[in-house]
Amino acid sequence: MVKQSDQMLQKVWSGLDVLRGAVDSSQYIDILLSLFTLKVLNDNEDHPYILPSTAQWREIQVGPSIRKNLHQAFHDLEKENHDLQDAFTFDHTFIHDEEVLRKFIRHLDKMNFSRNQLEDPDPLNGTLAQTVEGLLDRLAADQGRSGGEFFTPIHIGTLLAALLSPKEGSVYDGAAGSGGFLIEAAKQAQPQPVKLYGQEVNRRTYGICKQNFILHGLYDAKVKKGDTIREPQWADGFQLKRFDYVLMNPPFSLRNWGQREAGQDPYGRFQYGIPSGIGSDLAFVQHALSSLKDQGKAAIVIPMGVLFRGGADQQIRQALLEEDVIDAVISLPPNLFYNTGIPVAILILNKNKSHKGKVQFIYAQQDFQQGRRQNQLLEKIVQTYRDKQEVQRYSRLVSLEEIKEKDWVLTVARYIEASSVETSIGNVMVSTKAYENSDLPLKVLGELSEPKPFRGMNPPKENEEEPNSHLINLVDVQDGKILFNQLKPTYVEPRRALRFEAKPGDVLVSSRGTALKVAVIPETQKKLLPSNNFIVVRPKEGLHSHFLKVFLESPVGVQYIETLQGGSVAPIINPKHLASIKIPLLPYHKQERIARHLLRADNEKREAIQAAEKKYQQQLQELYDEMGILKFIERS
Repeated sequence: MVKQSDQMLQKVWSGLDVLRGAVDSSQYIDILLSLFTLKVLNDNEDHPYILPSTAQWREIQVGPSIRKNLHQAFHDLEKENHDLQDAFTFDHTFIHDEEVLRKFIRHLDKMNFSRNQLEDPDPLNGTLAQTVEGLLDRLAADQGRSGGEFFTPIHIGTLLAALLSPKEGSVYDGAAGSGGFLIEAAKQAQPQPVKLYGQEVNRRTYGICKQNFILHGLYDAKVKKGDTIREPQWADGFQLKRFDYVLMNPPFSLRNWGQREAGQDPYGRFQYGIPSGIGSDLAFVQHALSSLKDQGKAAIVIPMGVLFRGGADQQIRQALLEEDVIDAVISLPPNLFYNTGIPVAILILNKNKSHKGKVQFIYAQQDFQQGRRQNQLLEKIVQTYRDKQEVQRYSRLVSLEEIKEKDWVLTVARYIEASSVETSIGNVMVSTKAYENSDLPLKVLGELSEPKPFRGMNPPKENEEEPNSHLINLVDVQDGKILFNQLKPTYVEPRRALRFEAKPGDVLVSSRGTALKVAVIPETQKKLLPSNNFIVVRPKEGLHSHFLKVFLESPVGVQYIETLQGGSVAPIINPKHLASIKIPLLPYHKQERIARHLLRADNEKREAIQAAEKKYQQQLQELYDEMGILKFIERS
């Protein structure tokens, strides 16, 4: 049986057909949501707002100009109700086709949005609320990247609210967007009421947020306009208002976030350090912490870079860890948002955590998805966090001492091994811990190479000089081989070229991207310069180059590399981390034999593929001959 909310959503959505062609699709949400909200206010009497005569639904349809009627209706509605100031920011007068507006209003006029006459009258979870949430979700998906600016997928808000589990008190969101996180917090707290506070910098999104609160019956929810970092609105003088719970999905890695102002912050929010120029994420984290009461908790969505970036950001992580306010880090998969595909994590702050001196890490990247099992997976994450469970390859409580040993990096994969990795022998599970505790003679790669592994060079700019080198880019390495015939000739100043030149026997390891590429430099007369997308390893005597290649491409090597990768957008491994990988330093004659076997296996594989392709071509020719068309075909 079709739910009433689904039927209502479909009816409202079909009204957009009237607007198509007459209104830019980016403005659908402004027209639809403002008129929808006005109709809901007219159809319900449970709200505290005064509806002036000009805002009565029947009145806006009377007269020659619907545009002017709407403009007057929203103006008077905001004037009569101080709480609704700037809630309806869209200027309907720009729509020149009166008939379009008239048809759309008639479409809404056919529907009754009185909660008491709906299947489920509950303002927060009922029919109308479900319709609104479905509507916002569709509008955000329809707008793609720009839709993500005002709307975070509802299941992320549901997860954050469940992790905090507010039951009473106050909840704050300093990057409120459309208000979805605060609405989910109110749902989580039921039947207890919680006080909701928000701040939103974008005037248009602020209006959407206010309307969303109205449509969910949250008439006491308070949201203010302004830049949360530069001008926090919830403050008394220079004293921030403090809350029991904070949940946020701030904009990721803003560049112009207010770093200069942070250095003179009158609210004392940045006692742990001033974040880097792209460190707006940690500015919001510190703002959240400063906005918490002494027993408070916060859950913040952050990009992965926050967990491993060096410099000022590393110092801030260290200070937060030493203060023991980081409760948990939960990694989520990529492609959860409308406006970015990057993987993210949830950082939980707790001023009164139970497990002192430890941080809980939860690897939920393979356990968080949309669809029918979504609720089960969310519950698994929440229950694991609440019970502080330790589950192999899923959850660990890690001491601050271990985190310190890893340079205060908080990437979940550094502490929990993935449940499986894709390798040349298929999907397998690897235990690097068991490997490191084995009897194999292990040595870190940095001790087996001279110089230490180093990154390739930034590609030189085009110039008129006679080429003296060949640049190796990622595309030039395929199936473990360097494609010499496609290398790009280039000129590089001789002293600089000498610094980056790869020599026979050097091992190239791709430093970015999901596809691992490893190649050994063969004997050649060409001067080769690997690009900065490679790390160059020059094995010392005693480590066979091809043996190293075999190991790095093995499941253990792949596990190491994936664990050590960082990167907010694409996976990246740096030379220092690659140098930390432990290599089984077998006797050289064994390494040589293994390398020989690998080369033989590679050749046999290549020959088998070539033979199969040749046989396939022969079979095709026979089929074409049988079809009678082979005589019309000649090889070029």
